[in-house]
Amino acid sequence: MAEVDRPGLRQAEAGRPRELALGYSSPFVAHPGESVQIHVAAEAPSFEASAVRLDTDESHPGLERLWPPRRCDGEPSQSTFGSSLEVGPARAFGEPSSFTVSFWLLPTLATAVPQVIAGTLTADGRRGWQVVVDRDGGLGLRIAVAGVGVAERFAELPLPLSEWSHGVVVCDADRGRVGFFQGSRSSTVRSVWRELAHGEWSSGDLLVFGAPHGRGRRVERDGNGCLNGKLAEPTVFAAAIDQQAVERLRAAGPAAVDAPLVCRLDLADAVGSAEFRDRSPYHHPVRVRNAPTAGVTGPRWSGRDSSFVHDREGHAALHFHDDDLEDAGWEVAFELDIPADLPSGVYAARLETDGHVDRVPFIVTPPGAERGEGIAVLLPTLTYLAYANEHEILSNPPSFKAFTGREAEEAKLTWRDAFVVEEGYLSLYDVHRDGSSVCCASSRRPLLNMRPDYVWPLIGGPHCLGMDLMLLRWLRRAGFPYDVLADQDLDRDGVLALEPYRVVLTGAHPEYWTAKMLDGLQAYLDRGGRLLYLGGNGLCWVTGIDPERPHLVEVRRGQAGSRPSSSAPGESWLTTTGEEGGLWRHRGRGSHGLVGVGTTAMGAGRGRPYKRRPASYEAPYAWVFDGVEGDEIGAEGGVLGGVAGYEFDRADPALGTPAEATVIATASGFAAPYCPLIEDFTGSSPELADAGNPLVRADMVISIRENGGGAFAAGSAAWCGSLLDDEGGPTDVATVTGNVLKRFLETPRGADPLVWGRG
Repeated sequence: MAEVDRPGLRQAEAGRPRELALGYSSPFVAHPGESVQIHVAAEAPSFEASAVRLDTDESHPGLERLWPPRRCDGEPSQSTFGSSLEVGPARAFGEPSSFTVSFWLLPTLATAVPQVIAGTLTADGRRGWQVVVDRDGGLGLRIAVAGVGVAERFAELPLPLSEWSHGVVVCDADRGRVGFFQGSRSSTVRSVWRELAHGEWSSGDLLVFGAPHGRGRRVERDGNGCLNGKLAEPTVFAAAIDQQAVERLRAAGPAAVDAPLVCRLDLADAVGSAEFRDRSPYHHPVRVRNAPTAGVTGPRWSGRDSSFVHDREGHAALHFHDDDLEDAGWEVAFELDIPADLPSGVYAARLETDGHVDRVPFIVTPPGAERGEGIAVLLPTLTYLAYANEHEILSNPPSFKAFTGREAEEAKLTWRDAFVVEEGYLSLYDVHRDGSSVCCASSRRPLLNMRPDYVWPLIGGPHCLGMDLMLLRWLRRAGFPYDVLADQDLDRDGVLALEPYRVVLTGAHPEYWTAKMLDGLQAYLDRGGRLLYLGGNGLCWVTGIDPERPHLVEVRRGQAGSRPSSSAPGESWLTTTGEEGGLWRHRGRGSHGLVGVGTTAMGAGRGRPYKRRPASYEAPYAWVFDGVEGDEIGAEGGVLGGVAGYEFDRADPALGTPAEATVIATASGFAAPYCPLIEDFTGSSPELADAGNPLVRADMVISIRENGGGAFAAGSAAWCGSLLDDEGGPTDVATVTGNVLKRFLETPRGADPLVWGRG
């Protein structure tokens, strides 16, 4: 359970519908010819399952013929939290009656429930052993003894939080005792011996590090038995070693000990891989479960190099958390086969009980051979995953107030917000229970704020998928046919994903980009492609997609720039790609050079309209505003009462805005809580909290290259939320968008859309 206890959440929980049936899709982004599995956990005995298309009218008779509604049995399920390593199964783990477990451990959170470091104890508790750390930080051993049950022995040798300690547990069956040894590189070894329970025991054949056996371990305040901390150099010997061997082991590693080795892990092997082999003579298979944070600093890190790429030994550790979750493990309730001729779009599995309807989204994108030549909407699916289940603004009231100007108690929460907090789901904007930054996000879990009707408490309106559905519905109503692409398509196919299209549109908040995505967009523009950047705060964070587990994305925040949390020192490099994380701006690849603008300010106060600049009345640009009365755009309505709001961008030649870019409108006059970003300052300054700072503005920019390609940049994450009025009719924001889109479509390739068609 997340550490959040607020009246607003309790009230939201009280509004939870009865007999829920919730789900997630796998894969989240699919293609014709594939199948989408719908994983469901249901409180109801049964539910009605059907399919809908979300970017059109939900009543779609073609889908009913394709995927007839069905009645499914409801099955309860719990997500399996807590990261671990599974070694084996192997006979070698079950043979020795005496053994030694050695490891380096940096604990990060004490819990009332003892945390498992390593063990073979079976789920039924009849065979095996576990080495644990108790609520006071002391080492302990659990061992299943015939006729006794699970016997426990603990040593009052606490391992200090946030410090590396070397721990050794020796089970000496011949002498009927267990020894606990604890020390550091600079301290002497302390030891305690305890008597073993009398009786016979046998071991399980699966060795697990970081978690107990069994499934369904939800996050609890007192802990769920999973480890919170960094682990390095875990080793198991099939013999009891003496204190002199313990000293040699601490100083020189396993090679200095003359004892039969049954498991030795080099945790640098877990970087970028979900499976590897141990370094013992057995070469046991090792499986990584629930994505512990890899590439972290270990006990041998000197600080001379901050990257695991260049300092493998210094980063041979894993950081385990009891709230890690890569795969919730819910049962598959049904599958949807995608036919070859299904149009691309945003679809959902509709799960209906007597008390609730859940729409579980998935995106269908066309294969390369079927891509059209008109419009492609690039949905920011990596941003969806980054924000999925976000509740940082709920668990951090000062952050909520700073961003919105309101007290956290004023947030309008829903049962979904309460459910996410209660169950312990995390986003890339939250921190783990031990305070460390969340680095990975997965689509194989319920994503409850990724629903078409979700209202985000931060802005009181739709966000991510909900906002982008407004764009897609406007396109359909305005008569612009389109294909839907996902970030994963651009990452996989590069420029080939975009090249067939005359115009590419972004979604409202395309914040998270991989290097391959940037390369693909750069090549598309270099070849004369045209882009409508209809968002703000775009192309910001260095992001990686796991090549072995494409449902998993990774972000390392680094230690600079405006960010929800910071990476620990030496842990800013992505294990999925081997590159430095943080802001693309700090890597010299900020959005200014591609779209003309870059993030400049954020907040959740009332939005502002754009006001036309003098250049907008000149012949090359006047057509953008055809049909717009007056000199303001987006003065009313939208998600924040004005089209420029939430997070927005400015032009800046010093940051890469090209010479051909022209600012044609600007929104200014923002009030608190809007403020500039940290990355524009080199030190502490009162200007950081000044809404009147000239940096707090949104620029609308158009930049056309000599090859006829280029970009129109709206520069506001609230733009797509202002395309339609309360009755669903088009607004002046829609008029501007339609003017640019039509001109970009009609202008032949290679021609200049700023002058084409004049006279």
